[in-house]
Amino acid sequence: MLQLKGKQKIVLTVAATVLVCAVIGKYFFMPVTTKLRQLQQEIRAEEEKLKVSLTIEKRKDKIISEYNQYQRYLELKSDLSDAEIVTRFLKDIEKIAQESGLSIITLNPQNQPDLSQGYRTYTADLRAEANLKQLLNFFHKIQNNQLLIKLDKLSLTPKDEQATALRLDTTIRIIIP
Repeated sequence: MLQLKGKQKIVLTVAATVLVCAVIGKYFFMPVTTKLRQLQQEIRAEEEKLKVSLTIEKRKDKIISEYNQYQRYLELKSDLSDAEIVTRFLKDIEKIAQESGLSIITLNPQNQPDLSQGYRTYTADLRAEANLKQLLNFFHKIQNNQLLIKLDKLSLTPKDEQATALRLDTTIRIIIP
Protein backbone atom coordinates (compact mmCIF):
# COMPACT_ATOMS: atom_id res chain seq x y z
CA MET A 1 0.00 0.00 0.00
CA LEU A 2 0.90 3.54 -0.37
CA GLN A 3 2.59 5.39 2.37
CA LEU A 4 1.00 8.82 2.72
CA LYS A 5 2.31 11.74 4.62
CA GLY A 6 0.28 13.66 7.25
CA LYS A 7 -1.29 16.26 4.95
CA GLN A 8 -2.10 13.71 2.27
CA LYS A 9 -3.81 11.46 4.81
CA ILE A 10 -5.98 14.34 5.96
CA VAL A 11 -6.88 15.33 2.38
CA LEU A 12 -7.65 11.71 1.46
CA THR A 13 -9.76 11.25 4.60
CA VAL A 14 -11.70 14.45 3.92
CA ALA A 15 -12.20 13.48 0.27
CA ALA A 16 -13.37 9.99 1.24
CA THR A 17 -15.72 11.44 3.84
CA VAL A 18 -17.20 13.90 1.31
CA LEU A 19 -17.59 11.10 -1.24
CA VAL A 20 -19.29 8.80 1.29
CA CYS A 21 -21.60 11.65 2.43
CA ALA A 22 -22.52 12.43 -1.19
CA VAL A 23 -23.33 8.78 -1.91
CA ILE A 24 -25.33 8.41 1.30
CA GLY A 25 -27.13 11.70 0.60
CA LYS A 26 -27.96 10.73 -2.97
CA TYR A 27 -29.18 7.20 -2.28
CA PHE A 28 -30.63 7.51 1.22
CA PHE A 29 -31.62 11.11 2.00
CA MET A 30 -32.66 12.30 -1.48
CA PRO A 31 -35.64 9.88 -1.73
CA VAL A 32 -36.74 10.88 1.78
CA THR A 33 -36.66 14.61 0.97
CA THR A 34 -38.43 13.99 -2.32
CA LYS A 35 -41.13 12.04 -0.51
CA LEU A 36 -41.46 14.81 2.10
CA ARG A 37 -41.91 17.46 -0.61
CA GLN A 38 -44.53 15.30 -2.31
CA LEU A 39 -46.36 14.83 1.02
CA GLN A 40 -46.27 18.59 1.69
CA GLN A 41 -47.84 19.26 -1.72
CA GLU A 42 -50.53 16.66 -1.04
CA ILE A 43 -51.18 18.22 2.37
CA ARG A 44 -51.57 21.69 0.80
CA ALA A 45 -53.96 20.27 -1.81
CA GLU A 46 -56.02 18.56 0.89
CA GLU A 47 -56.07 21.75 2.98
CA GLU A 48 -57.46 23.65 -0.01
CA LYS A 49 -60.10 20.97 -0.50
CA LEU A 50 -61.01 21.22 3.18
CA LYS A 51 -61.31 25.01 2.96
CA VAL A 52 -63.67 24.65 -0.01
CA SER A 53 -65.64 21.92 1.78
CA LEU A 54 -65.88 24.05 4.90
CA THR A 55 -67.21 26.97 2.87
CA ILE A 56 -69.77 24.71 1.22
CA GLU A 57 -70.74 23.26 4.60
CA LYS A 58 -71.29 26.76 6.02
CA ARG A 59 -73.47 27.62 3.03
CA LYS A 60 -75.35 24.36 3.45
CA ASP A 61 -76.05 25.13 7.11
CA LYS A 62 -77.23 28.63 6.18
CA ILE A 63 -79.50 27.26 3.42
CA ILE A 64 -80.94 24.64 5.77
CA SER A 65 -81.62 27.23 8.46
CA GLU A 66 -83.32 29.53 5.94
CA TYR A 67 -85.29 26.59 4.55
CA ASN A 68 -86.44 25.69 8.06
CA GLN A 69 -87.37 29.32 8.68
CA TYR A 70 -89.61 29.41 5.61
CA GLN A 71 -90.79 25.79 5.85
CA ARG A 72 -93.85 26.87 7.80
CA TYR A 73 -95.02 28.83 4.76
CA LEU A 74 -94.78 25.72 2.63
CA GLU A 75 -97.04 23.69 4.88
CA LEU A 76 -99.76 23.37 2.25
CA LYS A 77 -98.38 21.30 -0.58
CA SER A 78 -99.46 21.74 -4.16
CA ASP A 79 -100.25 18.02 -4.41
CA LEU A 80 -103.48 18.58 -2.45
CA SER A 81 -106.66 19.06 -4.44
CA ASP A 82 -108.04 22.54 -5.00
CA ALA A 83 -111.06 21.78 -2.82
CA GLU A 84 -108.86 20.65 0.09
CA ILE A 85 -106.69 23.76 -0.16
CA VAL A 86 -109.69 26.11 -0.34
CA THR A 87 -111.32 24.35 2.62
CA ARG A 88 -108.15 24.66 4.71
CA PHE A 89 -107.72 28.28 3.62
CA LEU A 90 -111.26 29.23 4.60
CA LYS A 91 -111.03 27.38 7.93
CA ASP A 92 -107.82 29.24 8.76
CA ILE A 93 -109.38 32.61 7.89
CA GLU A 94 -112.46 31.81 10.00
CA LYS A 95 -110.29 30.66 12.91
CA ILE A 96 -108.14 33.80 12.76
CA ALA A 97 -111.26 35.98 12.56
CA GLN A 98 -112.83 34.20 15.51
CA GLU A 99 -109.64 34.49 17.62
CA SER A 100 -109.46 38.20 16.79
CA GLY A 101 -113.11 38.84 17.63
CA LEU A 102 -114.11 39.67 14.04
CA SER A 103 -117.71 39.08 12.97
CA ILE A 104 -117.69 37.57 9.48
CA ILE A 105 -120.59 38.68 7.34
CA THR A 106 -119.53 36.87 4.16
CA LEU A 107 -116.55 34.80 3.10
CA ASN A 108 -116.78 33.74 -0.55
CA PRO A 109 -113.97 31.85 -2.28
CA GLN A 110 -113.30 32.11 -6.01
CA ASN A 111 -113.92 28.91 -7.90
CA GLN A 112 -110.66 28.56 -9.84
CA PRO A 113 -107.12 29.27 -8.65
CA ASP A 114 -104.81 31.53 -10.63
CA LEU A 115 -101.88 29.56 -12.02
CA SER A 116 -98.66 31.52 -12.18
CA GLN A 117 -94.93 30.79 -12.38
CA GLY A 118 -94.58 27.72 -10.19
CA TYR A 119 -97.37 28.53 -7.76
CA ARG A 120 -101.15 28.72 -7.45
CA THR A 121 -103.07 31.61 -5.95
CA TYR A 122 -106.45 31.12 -4.30
CA THR A 123 -108.69 34.10 -3.61
CA ALA A 124 -111.64 34.77 -1.29
CA ASP A 125 -113.71 37.88 -0.66
CA LEU A 126 -114.22 38.75 3.00
CA ARG A 127 -116.72 41.13 4.52
CA ALA A 128 -116.58 41.51 8.30
CA GLU A 129 -117.27 43.88 11.17
CA ALA A 130 -115.17 44.66 14.24
CA ASN A 131 -113.73 47.46 16.31
CA LEU A 132 -110.31 48.90 15.55
CA LYS A 133 -108.47 46.79 18.13
CA GLN A 134 -110.00 43.59 16.78
CA LEU A 135 -109.13 44.57 13.19
CA LEU A 136 -105.51 45.28 14.11
CA ASN A 137 -105.33 41.96 15.92
CA PHE A 138 -106.76 40.25 12.82
CA PHE A 139 -104.18 41.92 10.56
CA HIS A 140 -101.39 40.89 12.91
CA LYS A 141 -102.52 37.27 12.97
CA ILE A 142 -102.87 37.21 9.17
CA GLN A 143 -99.33 38.51 8.82
CA ASN A 144 -97.89 35.93 11.24
CA ASN A 145 -99.91 33.01 9.92
CA GLN A 146 -98.19 29.87 8.68
CA LEU A 147 -99.65 30.33 5.22
CA LEU A 148 -98.61 32.90 2.63
CA ILE A 149 -101.70 35.10 3.00
CA LYS A 150 -102.02 38.50 1.39
CA LEU A 151 -104.77 41.08 1.74
CA ASP A 152 -105.80 42.94 -1.43
CA LYS A 153 -108.32 45.71 -1.98
CA LEU A 154 -108.65 46.61 1.67
CA SER A 155 -111.56 48.91 2.49
CA LEU A 156 -112.55 50.10 5.96
CA THR A 157 -115.77 52.05 6.49
CA PRO A 158 -117.60 52.99 9.70
CA LYS A 159 -120.58 50.74 10.42
CA ASP A 160 -122.56 53.42 12.20
CA GLU A 161 -122.37 57.13 12.97
CA GLN A 162 -120.47 56.69 16.24
CA ALA A 163 -117.80 54.70 14.36
CA THR A 164 -117.39 52.25 17.23
CA ALA A 165 -117.44 49.42 14.71
CA LEU A 166 -115.82 49.27 11.33
CA ARG A 167 -116.80 47.31 8.26
CA LEU A 168 -113.96 45.52 6.47
CA ASP A 169 -114.18 44.63 2.78
CA THR A 170 -111.10 42.86 1.43
CA THR A 171 -109.87 40.24 -0.95
CA ILE A 172 -107.67 37.60 0.66
CA ARG A 173 -105.14 35.63 -1.36
CA ILE A 174 -103.16 32.54 -0.45
CA ILE A 175 -100.14 31.41 -2.44
CA ILE A 176 -99.31 27.72 -2.72
CA PRO A 177 -95.91 26.75 -4.16
